[in-house]
Amino acid sequence: MGLGSTLKRKLGKKSKGTNTPGSQETESLQGSQAKTVTGPAKTPDGSNTPTSQERRDLQGIQDKGKTAVGSEQVKSATGPGIALSNPRIVGPPRDVSEVELGFQQIHHPLDLQTAFEYRPLQEGQIRLLKIVLPGIYPWCSLEDHYIDNAPPYAAMSYAWGRPIMTRAMFCQYYNENMASFSISEHILEALNNLHGYVPHGSLIWIDGICINQKDPVEKAAQVALIPRIFSRAQKVLCWLGKHADQSDLVIPNLPRLAEAVEQAGPQGTLSIQPADAALWVATAKFFRRPWFHRLWVVPEILMARELVLVCGDKAVSWNGFRAAVARLTAISLNFAEPGLAEHFDSGGRGIVELGRWRDRIQGLVETEFSTHEFIRLLLWSCQRQVTEPVDRVWALAGLAPPHMRQAIAHLADYSDHARSNFHNTYKAFVRAFLLHDERLSLLALVALLPRHPNVPSWCPNFSHFLEMRQEGIVQLWHKRYNAGYTDDLPYKPDVLFLSPELNQLKVRGFVIDKIHRVGTLVNKANRGVGNDQRLLYDSWCWEVAKTVYGDYKEALDAHSRTLIADRWDHVRHMLSRDGNADGCSVPDLMSVYVAWVKSLQDGFQPDAESVEMQEAVGMFEEFCRITILRCYVSTEGGRVGLAPHAVKTGDLACIFYGADTPYIVRRTEDGSRVMLVGDAYVHGIMYGEALTMAPSAGRGPDEEFVIE
Repeated sequence: MGLGSTLKRKLGKKSKGTNTPGSQETESLQGSQAKTVTGPAKTPDGSNTPTSQERRDLQGIQDKGKTAVGSEQVKSATGPGIALSNPRIVGPPRDVSEVELGFQQIHHPLDLQTAFEYRPLQEGQIRLLKIVLPGIYPWCSLEDHYIDNAPPYAAMSYAWGRPIMTRAMFCQYYNENMASFSISEHILEALNNLHGYVPHGSLIWIDGICINQKDPVEKAAQVALIPRIFSRAQKVLCWLGKHADQSDLVIPNLPRLAEAVEQAGPQGTLSIQPADAALWVATAKFFRRPWFHRLWVVPEILMARELVLVCGDKAVSWNGFRAAVARLTAISLNFAEPGLAEHFDSGGRGIVELGRWRDRIQGLVETEFSTHEFIRLLLWSCQRQVTEPVDRVWALAGLAPPHMRQAIAHLADYSDHARSNFHNTYKAFVRAFLLHDERLSLLALVALLPRHPNVPSWCPNFSHFLEMRQEGIVQLWHKRYNAGYTDDLPYKPDVLFLSPELNQLKVRGFVIDKIHRVGTLVNKANRGVGNDQRLLYDSWCWEVAKTVYGDYKEALDAHSRTLIADRWDHVRHMLSRDGNADGCSVPDLMSVYVAWVKSLQDGFQPDAESVEMQEAVGMFEEFCRITILRCYVSTEGGRVGLAPHAVKTGDLACIFYGADTPYIVRRTEDGSRVMLVGDAYVHGIMYGEALTMAPSAGRGPDEEFVIE
């Protein structure tokens, strides 16, 4: 398929301070496949390589694999001590045409069920896999170890996907008899391609084998240990899959592509040579692989000490890959084949974001991984793919702040009932979180994730797939807001769940205002698509602000701060990061916005010839992404603000004690209960001002809100 002739650089995406990996780094990784994790172990005859008899035995299985065979034939072919649950290999005979790493792959389905039986694990134990002999039907063994004193091991990160073919391996516990073990095609490929990184006798953790997937109790307990499993592994091998779609070209050429993007310049375009068009297409298809979009990859990457990405027989370190991808995401691609640009964009941005989270988790940057950061991670993860809806919370539970991790982790449940009633899992997760969170921060996700019919309004719908490219926002909650507490009045939330079914939540607070006017939803339809639409929207908002405040200067201050939720700190950070300011001399965007507002007052006639004005307007629009998916509103008490997209006239703006932001609620018909609409920015009450207001200023009496 063809590729567009130019690649345009995105606004504000240029990365600084990252080193493009040199080709020698990739080559050194490829040449280090013989490096062991623990050190070579001996085979039964005392050597470091499989015996000739073992190879003949294995070849016997391979030869018999072309036709159906009976039980006695299998027994004689495999040797004594191997148990087969269903010793029948089916499928039409095929020529062996594909050879990968010296092992012949016979491509037909294998009807060979698992005869292997797991032994129960003790609390704190994990299983580790030893690859005795790779091949068409690998021979492996499992060992139980306590995670706190386990021997050195590697761990594998991969995408489960849907098994296209069923394969088999033979597995034993220590010196017990071997038994057949059904595995996916994907795991078979990994075992035979990663043996260079986990050579004969070394140990590796692979969840599809090391966890008894048929035991929901064990699965829940092991899932809670995954962050520790990956943090203690000497190396994490990210298996992306075998070569396909010219993927063997991608990893070696990433440094060259990154360098070409870098040379294009901040405002330049990149000319694609015909010889490189196929490489760009291969790179986009590379990012289409499921591993780049899978949720379970997140804790595996964030907790790993050392990461190596492997695709077929090509490999690259995490740091080198991340640095190259960060430069590639500074461009916008147009492909002739539908969907490729989206996969390239989302896959690349995912790597960049995972790198940032990894830096926070591992303390490589000053930003603390706080409760707010964990909630941001929960929201960000809603764009990633899962097999089970319950994975939306259990995949990340082990990354929660320490003071609430245990309360959340013990709730993990993979029973059939819990998986089919995942909304109950979400309620239990949110309940445990809120009882340990002094700021009720998780309630902020309600505004961004549409309500599920089986969960109350206070429970975020984590199963909703959130398109972050369209959303593209900086969330309202932030530790610099303190609407429901101050240093002098450190209120703590009073949270109570009123029924065993967890359908009602009671919080304490008061009403501060009522929504009077609701503007258009701020989204792509009125941000950055055309001056006419933008003018109409901005003009309406500005007229509302002038009506509410009367005084021009006061209206301008309230209006401009509201449009970006008073996040001038974020604006300055964006300017400094993008090279538009040196961090010491940041331009005052307020004056820029004054000029823009004045142009609105002059009959929608901004100076189109003013390059400075156009750049300023575009810059301000970029900053207004902070408020995407929020509605501009005014209140009866004389304030402007930003409210969730579901807000309606007559809804109440409330202060919950201890909360960072005000919240919008809607009373039921009888007035005894409320529905939670979501968090809001209401200018003038974001920093504890409402706590000291007198009733005459509009503050309502304290009450207990029963949220259903």
